[in-house]
Amino acid sequence: MENYNSAKVEELTRMGFSLADVQKALKLCGTGSDAALNWLVDKNNQSHYETYNTQKAINDLNAFEPLNPEERIRVEGTPVGLKNIGNTCYFNSLIQTYFAIPAFVKAVMSFQIPQRVTSSKFQLLSQLQKLFALMIGSNRKYIDPTSVLSSITDDFGNKIEIGSQRDVGEFNMILVSRISEAMRNRNIDDEYESYRTSSGMMVNLDGLISNMFYGKHIESITFNEFGRKATQINHAVFGQINLDVEYGDLYTAWEFSKSTKIENFMTPSGSETTACQRVWIENPPSILLFHIQRVAYDKQKRSPIKINKRFEFPKVIHIDRFLYKNKQESKRQHKTLKNLRRQIKTMEETIDSITKYKNSGLGLPEILQLASAFIKEECSEDGFQQDNLRILGDNEVDSQTLKDLANWLAYLRNLCQTSMEKKKTELEKLRKELEQQYKVPGLMKTPYYLHSILIHEGSAEGGHYYSFIYDSERGIWRKYSDISVTEISEDEVMSISLGGDGSSSAYSLVYVDSKLKPEPKDTLYCSYSILSDYPGNDDYYTYLSAEMLNEIKAHNFAEWEQLNEFGANSALKEIQNLYTSRYTMCDTQYLSYESLKDKTAGNIMHELINFSVFLRIKGELMLCKWYILDTCVQEYYPDKGSLINYNKNDPIYLKLCQFFINSYNQAPKFIDLSPNNLKSFEKFKKEYKNVMKEAYITLYILNYLNLGYFMDALKSFVYQAQYPSAERSYYTDVMRDSQKVIILRMATIVVTDLESGRTRNAVEMIGHLTTITCFSLDRSDMHYRQIKIIVESIYADKERFRLDTEDYTKVKACVEAMNSGSCTNPTFDLQNFSEGFKGLLDQIENFDVCAWRNGWTRNEIASQFVETMNLFKRNYEKWYQLHRNFSKGYQKILSLKEYREI
Repeated sequence: MENYNSAKVEELTRMGFSLADVQKALKLCGTGSDAALNWLVDKNNQSHYETYNTQKAINDLNAFEPLNPEERIRVEGTPVGLKNIGNTCYFNSLIQTYFAIPAFVKAVMSFQIPQRVTSSKFQLLSQLQKLFALMIGSNRKYIDPTSVLSSITDDFGNKIEIGSQRDVGEFNMILVSRISEAMRNRNIDDEYESYRTSSGMMVNLDGLISNMFYGKHIESITFNEFGRKATQINHAVFGQINLDVEYGDLYTAWEFSKSTKIENFMTPSGSETTACQRVWIENPPSILLFHIQRVAYDKQKRSPIKINKRFEFPKVIHIDRFLYKNKQESKRQHKTLKNLRRQIKTMEETIDSITKYKNSGLGLPEILQLASAFIKEECSEDGFQQDNLRILGDNEVDSQTLKDLANWLAYLRNLCQTSMEKKKTELEKLRKELEQQYKVPGLMKTPYYLHSILIHEGSAEGGHYYSFIYDSERGIWRKYSDISVTEISEDEVMSISLGGDGSSSAYSLVYVDSKLKPEPKDTLYCSYSILSDYPGNDDYYTYLSAEMLNEIKAHNFAEWEQLNEFGANSALKEIQNLYTSRYTMCDTQYLSYESLKDKTAGNIMHELINFSVFLRIKGELMLCKWYILDTCVQEYYPDKGSLINYNKNDPIYLKLCQFFINSYNQAPKFIDLSPNNLKSFEKFKKEYKNVMKEAYITLYILNYLNLGYFMDALKSFVYQAQYPSAERSYYTDVMRDSQKVIILRMATIVVTDLESGRTRNAVEMIGHLTTITCFSLDRSDMHYRQIKIIVESIYADKERFRLDTEDYTKVKACVEAMNSGSCTNPTFDLQNFSEGFKGLLDQIENFDVCAWRNGWTRNEIASQFVETMNLFKRNYEKWYQLHRNFSKGYQKILSLKEYREI
């Protein structure tokens, strides 16, 4: 067990942080600063936003439940999936991994739970049995695991939360401990051999389940005390082996994890020193769980980062060299392994220095080849045409010298290429030699087989979790992603799992020993058959009691009944519930809007929330209700389209008329839109899309201005000037105001650069300023006149601002442009918009007005617009106020001297 500064540990745990998190923070950040506390605070804060990370769309997709029961029918031969019920992270992946281990399933399903016992540990086991039973025999594509999740407790009986605050190893130990305790049928206070894990958790090794998941290792800690070397031996339980991704492969990372340095180690006498810890496995578990540590803490950014570096692992590993009984043999081999690794690292660095020469992005052979080719071209017999620019020009170097130089460079290139190929061959030889070191016959007696790979897709702040599980009976891999279970090729499994590219990589590996590995036999362990009246012909079905079979049949009958009953009656209730929810939301937002005297006050732009709120604000209550109903119906019947096109004999149309319109107070008064209503509806759709377009473009511009990206913003202003909105709106006013504010800000930058001697930057900015001012403002505008005064003053004071002839000519052209009001030579392409802006225009073009949006959340445009606008006002407060004074006629034109004082 790792030893940390006990005072620091106590201080941080008293603040409310878990022991496991404190230990992780101290390991990452050290004990001599506040970095550990900062890490813990940031980690705690980030957990609240995990569901809002960039992978939210993936999680939503995997959590989506098909409303049509026909889509919930499991395919014959396909395992049952598990519903994603929220931020459950790795829970579904672990359960699927365990379910694919026949010995574990048999142990769980065969246990007889005592009657009339309400203990939480028996509750968990009971719920797990029910879940496994349904995973064996349900005809449904996926099952809800909520009952199991809600039954998991910590050592003190408190329900635990699944999430980023607890890593997969810690959670796994808690889950297995509760199952094991129940199967021992003892209380936690009973006396039997127990051990403490590295996270401080007590684990007992006297049960079948415990021995599957927990191993026992020996920790040999060496340190100096009273001038003598001392050794402390600890026996501890482990359920997970942590591997540092930086070591690149499983064996190397495992080897380095065995030996660690312990700072501030507390000796038996109470003094602190630095100790060396060496760990050996005494009794290995049947299931080995490896955690690949891909998350590191960036002390400068004060945030975690994910390392997607490639990390290799074999399908079969041999753990003999890590066993205590093989300690001496392993130590003898350690020196050879260390030497080989050092040689490999040196060779890799040498090759990198050639293939990535001086961080130029080019290899040295390629650089030499290009140089040789260039010289040969310069001194070719044909020469250059007279009107071509000769790079070397006239010089005193004769043609023969250039040819000799080119040949010498070509020779060096060949020499370098040959050397590099030789080193690559040597590196491959070293790697094979290292690989052979792991195949010593005496250290290959204890194989473990890759059973499951747990994948994380996303960033350090959050993402999506799924797993690849190997079916050794059929020789295939499957991908388990919540409710979705699909077959996948081994090549694709390894391509994703090893990492190195993209945001997906393995974060945990599960290996099983030969006793737990399912081997092909006459009857399958699990056939994944669709259950009819009789159980299937496989081992898993034999684990089901009569009571379980009855529960499965009842479950499947209910599913069948729901499938047959599915139609207008069942859909109507769902549609009404959804309608009520959406209408209530719309009404709440409208009342909030009405309560504000200034309709642009508050922290949200209500009309941007969604089309229903927009219609309500426009006073179209019935159209608003009809639109909400239409979205609800389309969500459940996407193939049928809008109610506008519904057949009058359609069952859902008839049910809506009979049981919804006529009996539900909040419902619209009609389903069919009259010609006038339809005309109004189409008019408001067009108006709303235009409002959203103006809002999105304005938000885009404000974001760029807040970041200081003036050129991207200027080009966007140009687009808006070229394609103005047909009607003036609040958003066009904001856009126009922000444009004038930024023109005033750019003028300040010009003056500051000139005063600081950055003349070339100032002249370039004057060109941009003149271009946008002439292009978008009227000459009578106060802002135009202010810029004109500044440019003319700079032109008139050439000597003071040290303008050379080139700069003076450019400023003169700007003065002429400002006088004429027309910029004939713009300093940037008025038609060349950024890729981001083009993407925004495509997004706006494809904007579906009628799609329902939960637009009241903080990350949607309705809230973002207000936040971004307020930030803009703060960032440009002085120029914003000057702009307001100009607009209201409170401010006269400032001289250059007066403007410089802003």
